Amino acid sequence: MMKRVGVALVAILVALSLTGLAFAAVKHVTGEVVSMYKAMKTIVVSTEGQQLIFSVEGKPAEALSGLNPGDMVTVEYVEEGGKRTARAITKG
Repeated sequence: MMKRVGVALVAILVALSLTGLAFAAVKHVTGEVVSMYKAMKTIVVSTEGQQLIFSVEGKPAEALSGLNPGDMVTVEYVEEGGKRTARAITKG
């Protein structure tokens, strides 16, 4: 009985954590790379007169190695709690 309750509780917690991700709206921005901080896993992109800072992890972080300041990029990202997290970075 306790094992079933534990499994049900874990399933509920997983479902709730995934629900938060599902409601985050995916946004896109195109701009020029200003700088990258590989150790801090961030990229700064200039667009429409402002500089946006994106956190990068996983696959988008791998894209940093092929970028240089001045490159044009499109960043697909989600914004939660004032933090922008890149989901994909495309050069060009």
